[in-house]
Amino acid sequence: MLTEADFEDLLLNPVIEVVTPAEIEESVRVHGTQVQILNLYQPDEPQPEPAADELAIPFMALRNHIHELSTEIVYAVRGPASLKINLLGAYLLNEAGHTAYVLAADPA
Repeated sequence: MLTEADFEDLLLNPVIEVVTPAEIEESVRVHGTQVQILNLYQPDEPQPEPAADELAIPFMALRNHIHELSTEIVYAVRGPASLKINLLGAYLLNEAGHTAYVLAADPA
């Protein structure tokens, strides 16, 4: 049986990268990368008020709507839920042929 630690070591860690807001800004500036921030939230959480450039999606709905997302855009996943939800969201996107990263918390 695949344990949670094995799943993270074998599947998540090799696929998922965490990026900072500054790294995203640099990629947009230098390479013209199109980036969409996905704000994932749990069903028991209130829907977050996304910023103008964000798309808020319930985590449980991501798999059902993943085909509606463009593969031409880079996705940065963040959300009020645990880091694990963000990691799994980015993992699902990458497995579906998208380019996705986890957006690191902006240090205040």
